[in-house]
Amino acid sequence: MAENGEQPGFWRTLPGILTGIAGIIGAIGTAYVAIKSVPPAIQPSKADLFPPITNTPVSPTAPTPNPGHSVPPTALPSPSEYSVSGIWEYTAESQVSGTKCTNRLRLTMDGPSVIGVFDTCDHTGSGVEGTFQDNILEFSRNTGLATVQQFRLTKVNDNRFSGRFWNDGQIPDAGTIVIQR
Repeated sequence: MAENGEQPGFWRTLPGILTGIAGIIGAIGTAYVAIKSVPPAIQPSKADLFPPITNTPVSPTAPTPNPGHSVPPTALPSPSEYSVSGIWEYTAESQVSGTKCTNRLRLTMDGPSVIGVFDTCDHTGSGVEGTFQDNILEFSRNTGLATVQQFRLTKVNDNRFSGRFWNDGQIPDAGTIVIQR
């Protein structure tokens, strides 16, 4: 000890250092418990993915130009432009296993790009993305099992597509698929 009764510099800071280390260990432990308590794959419920459809009429309006700006308003899509956006029922039949699955698919189209969510029968990855051009709808989904499922469908009419699917990856499968609204 120092002659005046005070502790030397190192011993005076040691309790602060130990308190800081204890705080860091506590924070790491709390973060670990929080991370471990979260399920590995949080899946939205079917109600979240497919909310009830309402028949509320929507009246599209052109954007109002801002005075003093020369940016022209964007044109609204023509009512005659076809879109695959919406909820579809699909029936897929595997030529490998012989199983048949009927469920729902929600698609959203922006230009030729299409994204969506499958309500899958095998409870694997359900997000899809692809394109719709020249009456051909192509999309894929990562199953999460080292396999990507590919789809290619042809428009039969405004409310029906027919085509095939196949797997690229570790789990072999192929078959036919029909979607309709």
